[in-house]
Amino acid sequence: MGILDGVRVLDMTSYIQGPAATLELADMGADVVKVEAIDGDPLRSFGKKTDGLSPSFEALNRNKRCIALDLKKPAAVEVVQRLARQADVLVVNFRQKLLVRLGIDYPSLVDSCPRLIHVTATAYGVDGPDVDGPAFDIVAGGRSGLLIATGRAEGEPRRPLSPSGDLIAAKDTVNAIALALFERERSGRGQRVVTSLLRSQIAFQRIGFGAYLNGGELVNVGHRDGMALSTWYRTRDEKWIVISLLHPRFFPILCEAIGRPDLAEDPRFGDPTQWAGSDQELRDALSQEFQKRDRDEWVKLLRESDLPGGPVLDLPEVVEDEQVKAQDLFVQYSHPIRGQQKEIGFSAYFERTPATVRLAAPLLGEHTLEILTEAGYGSAEQQEMIEQRAASEA
Repeated sequence: MGILDGVRVLDMTSYIQGPAATLELADMGADVVKVEAIDGDPLRSFGKKTDGLSPSFEALNRNKRCIALDLKKPAAVEVVQRLARQADVLVVNFRQKLLVRLGIDYPSLVDSCPRLIHVTATAYGVDGPDVDGPAFDIVAGGRSGLLIATGRAEGEPRRPLSPSGDLIAAKDTVNAIALALFERERSGRGQRVVTSLLRSQIAFQRIGFGAYLNGGELVNVGHRDGMALSTWYRTRDEKWIVISLLHPRFFPILCEAIGRPDLAEDPRFGDPTQWAGSDQELRDALSQEFQKRDRDEWVKLLRESDLPGGPVLDLPEVVEDEQVKAQDLFVQYSHPIRGQQKEIGFSAYFERTPATVRLAAPLLGEHTLEILTEAGYGSAEQQEMIEQRAASEA
């Protein structure tokens, strides 16, 4: 049994932010019912393969069941309202005015569902002039200051790894839900929870904002790749290593290890207070040294010297890395269409209640009739909804 076994989550989200959050709840044992439009979550079409499946959708929607509904039909709206009343957690990323129209906004549900955790995973939150404005990862990244902060040294915006903004907000959403469920165990009451791309991407810059809010400083690393002692270097075999010597004690050890003790004795480099002013000179000196050996030789030397550093790997190498293998992070399961599949598992290890993969990502409407039956609809009512296209099945 997973930690969240017995918890019913109604997932009314699409694209990445919401589904990535409910994925983690599903991996930990929650029964996640994904409500999709008749034509499906748009993510189903992202990078669709010849088998009709999208790798993006598959990666974010395993362990979920799917019901397909046309929320323009009154019968479908009634289904959603009934499912919401039966849920422990409702996660939505609709605009507020649509939630009100469907009768699943928090004020409409709080009296009939006092234990419900009502979660709105938004772009901009639920207050303010742009509350119903559309936005995706990079739009919120621009407004949060993240794009400029990432590219400040170059004087122009720089995009972080996409879709990091969505995935950061998803983690915040999972944390919020877990905390709300924990609090409910104490109080017996649910509550409203709001997360947003904007809020999460601002919070992600906690250190930079701290410097600005308490002194007006706009943090600038001085180089687009960081400081000379916390960056990556090309090696003789055209590969890369990365070092991060954030404590002054590490620099002399590095200098000794690479056969350049003179660098540690140079007042421009040996004195940490001078590092910022001599960054490029030190960068050039280290770059020349790291070009003298292959990557794996340097990795061995860094390890023997107990220095914080290591190889820069691309995905094929990551999968084969012995330290990565020891994490047991890649899970294998049987997919009804694709056969044996491998994916990233849950990012944390639980000794007694590990995360599991029980279901592949659902086909559109795969569990429609099953979920309607659980919600109390008889076979005649189900058939009528199918015929009226208020609902559809795979």
